[in-house]
Amino acid sequence: MSRRTSPLTTMAIVYSGSLLIWLPLLGWYALHGGLSMPSPSALLSIIYLAAIPSVGCNLAWFSVLRTHGAGIGAISLFIQPLIGALLGVLALGEPLTLALLGGGILIFAALALLMLQPARRASV
Repeated sequence: MSRRTSPLTTMAIVYSGSLLIWLPLLGWYALHGGLSMPSPSALLSIIYLAAIPSVGCNLAWFSVLRTHGAGIGAISLFIQPLIGALLGVLALGEPLTLALLGGGILIFAALALLMLQPARRASV
């Protein structure tokens, strides 16, 4: 689908489908008094989560899939946990542990193996 439609169209279809599933549940909660207005900081957090990780990153993801294919797009899945852990260390003061360093080394080793794989296939 990502090759036939633009990333924005793909995102619109995905989020519209999700909305069709969640609207009845939200309606049920609203009718039974289970919804309340979020605080200003919670509202800003919701806006951030909608704009950056949901829309922004997914647009980038679908653009990569459309232009470079699933193989290259899948490589970014290896990097996500490493970036999350590094952001925890840098932005939140999380400790830099041996497990984190070991995990980072394993991620880089997996990336190196992925990059070497096409060269091995070509020589066979």
